Amino acid sequence: MKYQSDEYLRSKMVDEVRNLEPDYPIARNRKQRRQLMAETLKTLKHKGWGEWEHRFDAERRPPADINFPAGFVDGWCNNIFAVQRYETNGWDRIMIRRHDNGRVVWAEMQRIKNELFGEDRIAIEILPRQSDVVDSANMYWFFLCPKSHEAIIDKITCNQGAGL
Repeated sequence: MKYQSDEYLRSKMVDEVRNLEPDYPIARNRKQRRQLMAETLKTLKHKGWGEWEHRFDAERRPPADINFPAGFVDGWCNNIFAVQRYETNGWDRIMIRRHDNGRVVWAEMQRIKNELFGEDRIAIEILPRQSDVVDSANMYWFFLCPKSHEAIIDKITCNQGAGL
């Protein structure tokens, strides 16, 4: 008898959860998804770049049910982009993704690097071996050069920082 009442309560809870309406719009079919995407793009267009919101750091960790890869340190968002920073053997690995899943152009990456990490920092984008390519999402990565390696990078690239 207890099993039936537990099963009954469980089914009632499932029914209640199914009937809850979230605070945000949910697309239930292709047409609604397209409408929501059009509204999102219109909003992004009118809001512009916006201020950066520091979403996660050492004190404010992501929720436990979100599985971030090892080395995750910081996360930021503005009206257009989500940016995450990971520590990897002395180099900070930076992930950039647009909220509308569009392409990120070089000038946007440069602006993000300047605004979040400083105009004086050097960042490197790597084009990997074909066998190492992972292209399952519209994410773009660059690496922040440690200050101790900047002179080498300046010399290799003939940047002004090398004093050439």
